[in-house]
Amino acid sequence: MPAMKTTRPAQITTPRGSAPGFPLKDAEHPFVIDRPAGSPGPGGGNVCPVVPVEHGWPGCDRRAFANLSPNFWLGLSGFTTLASEWWFWEFIGMASSRIGPSTLAAQSVIVTISTLMYQFSGGASLAAAGRYGNLVGAGCTRRAGHTVWAALGAGMLFGTLTMLVMLVFRHTLAGLFSSQEDVVALVVKVLPTVALIQIPDSIGSTLAGVIRGAGRPKVGALINCIGYYVVGLPVGIFLTFSHLQLGVCGLWLGMLMAVTSTAIASFYYVFIGLIPDHWLRERQRLIIDPSRSQFKFHQDLPADITDYGTINSL
Repeated sequence: MPAMKTTRPAQITTPRGSAPGFPLKDAEHPFVIDRPAGSPGPGGGNVCPVVPVEHGWPGCDRRAFANLSPNFWLGLSGFTTLASEWWFWEFIGMASSRIGPSTLAAQSVIVTISTLMYQFSGGASLAAAGRYGNLVGAGCTRRAGHTVWAALGAGMLFGTLTMLVMLVFRHTLAGLFSSQEDVVALVVKVLPTVALIQIPDSIGSTLAGVIRGAGRPKVGALINCIGYYVVGLPVGIFLTFSHLQLGVCGLWLGMLMAVTSTAIASFYYVFIGLIPDHWLRERQRLIIDPSRSQFKFHQDLPADITDYGTINSL
């Protein structure tokens, strides 16, 4: 929850500042194309998002430097979680450049398609993080557990749909990005392997959102680092450049191993460690001070904390 307090101001000011900036850039675009000196329009559009932030900033205060350590480690964990995945994509891109220019072009097309398909499971991950964090903070541990299952089902659904799209329309998708026959043929060859990644990747990203919502970003960072750089990257490099000579397919098989291992580790942590731990803590809190709870706590059924419908707004 500290991350929500930190990022909330930017979520409010950025859309309001960007609203006048984008139309200004589009209006000036025809005047910039044939003018090497440029135009003040794009620069003015870039300034627009800064204006509300500048007016809303009260200035530097000593209180701003209080409690920097928790925020630093929270930010570092979140950065490591995201950067470990993004850098892995860059590493396999650099590795594909060692094979040849056609392979690098095909790799760029595949990464673009994968990024487009990831937006669905990425949205489920963000929704799971906010929903699970709110319910756990409200003490609704049972509903939080049901939220995890619902988010997991949504992630599996999105992963299955994107997998089918990649398998059925792989020729069409490859032709949208390139007209070179060798590049298109290589993309069509690799896309079935990339399609297999979609389901474990969707599951892993959704559960990673649950872990973030529970306030455990360090665990997510550790899982990603081990999955991508201890399992995935060595396997991909070996399959690509060893005597097997699988080419770019070997790199994506390494990615498949990485996302599968992170999905398994996240699933184990969430359902074996995280949810039972939250449930146990809530039971102990109710036993110590039942008056603080909004639940109807039944003494004859201490294991059944019935929090259905306690907070309808969540």
